[in-house]
Order: sequence, then structure tokens, then C-alpha cells
Amino acid sequence: IIALGHALKEQGFTHMNWNLGCPFARIARKKRGSGLLPYPELVDRILQEVCKEVPIAISIKTRMGYNNANEIIPVLNVLNNHPVRHIIIHPRTGEQMYRGQAQPEAFAECLSISKHPLIYNGDIYNVSQYRKLQARFPEQLTWMLGRGALINPFLPAAIRDYDYTDTEKRERLAGFHNTLWLHARSHIQDERKALGTMKAIWYYLSGIFSGGKQGFDTIKRTTNASDYEKAVALALQKPFANEAELEAYFFSMTKRGAETT
Repeated sequence: IIALGHALKEQGFTHMNWNLGCPFARIARKKRGSGLLPYPELVDRILQEVCKEVPIAISIKTRMGYNNANEIIPVLNVLNNHPVRHIIIHPRTGEQMYRGQAQPEAFAECLSISKHPLIYNGDIYNVSQYRKLQARFPEQLTWMLGRGALINPFLPAAIRDYDYTDTEKRERLAGFHNTLWLHARSHIQDERKALGTMKAIWYYLSGIFSGGKQGFDTIKRTTNASDYEKAVALALQKPFANEAELEAYFFSMTKRGAETT
């Protein structure tokens, strides 16, 4: 962590984030990600060294715990003793992965404990859900959208009451895709690997269209660049999903074990 902090400083960065929230077993069983949350004394020992040596600001992303939601309490008390810029909290446990729904009431308890600014992250998949959470936490100014914005890149604009036309959305999505696709083709020599990179993006992005899962399945089955480009062209012409469909796609991904970014 210290070496990375110095390297980032040399590149002009002023802030780094430590992810204490990753729930995946291959990470957590090594006491990394959310697997470190049952060991607040270890978090404390790491930060005692890191905060003395790292030349840029540090923030934390975390969950409520790994085994249970009470594990966050001693961790927050540890973080209160260190100069952390802010803490992003996803109100699920590591063992939950992305199953069920995030628990805003658990975040409310964290607000009463932490001395640092908190950022809410979890299940913000459409404007209506954001407004509900905003009403629940009216003093909360900062939010992390996560998968909701990967499915619908226009969600941040919609939250700010800007509504793109369908034509604008299609043009922007096509431009976004083409930029990524050209970059993948020029940097990844193996065509199948380049396709795999793009399919990982469409795993999320398909949800912006009505019948998103079927659209993704069509793209996923392609095995060469020509067929992939034809499938994408068809996908970009599909009707856009409404809020109920966006919500349904979001939670269908949860059941399929989607990762966040």
C-alpha cells in the first residue's frame, strides 16, 4: 500500500481508495477485501503504518462486515482514529455477496458512529430508488451508483433531472461502444479475448434495453468480430427499458452473481 501510494503521488494523483468491501471468497479467505473486517486490530495495525508513510489522502470502501453486520462497528471505531478522507459503505455483508437487498437501516447506524464523511453505495438502480434513499437520508450529499450506472450510463444525468432523447442516447451509446471496441481491437491481439472484454461490458449495458437478458445472450453467443458487430447494431436499436425493467434486470444480475466495479 505504501509503495503504491508513492507511485501514485509520482503520477500526480492526490487520493487512493482501500477496498475493504470485496466479497468474493477467493479474495476474502486471504483476509483481503471484506474478509479483513472481522479483524479490526489488523486494520488498525495496517493504518498505523500506512497513514504515516503514504503521501496522498486515503479513503475506504467497505461493507457491514463479512460474517454479520455487527462487524462494521469496531472497524468504524478503528477508522475514527485515523485520518481517512471518507468511507464508502455498501450495506450488505461479504457473505451476502449481492443477494437480497441492501439495508439502509444498517447505514443509518453507521452514520451515528463514524466521525468521517460517509458515502452510501448499494441498489441505486433507477431515479425512483435514488429519491427514496435521498428522502431517507436528506443530509446525505454523496452517493456511489455502482452497477446501476453500468446498466444505465444515463442514470447520473437523470438524477440531475436531465433527460436525454432516445436519439441522443443511441448516438452516445454507439460512440461509447465504438471507442471501447476500437481500443480493445488495437490492444488485444486475440480476437476472442477482445470479444470477451466487450461481452463483460454488455453483461451490464444490455439492461438499458427492454428484453435486456435476451439481448445479452445474443451478443454472448457471437464468436467473431463480424457477428459481434451485427449483434451490437441490433441491440442498439431495441426499445429502452422503463424503470421497472431496469429494476428487474438489476436484481436478475444479483441472482446470477454479478460483480461490481
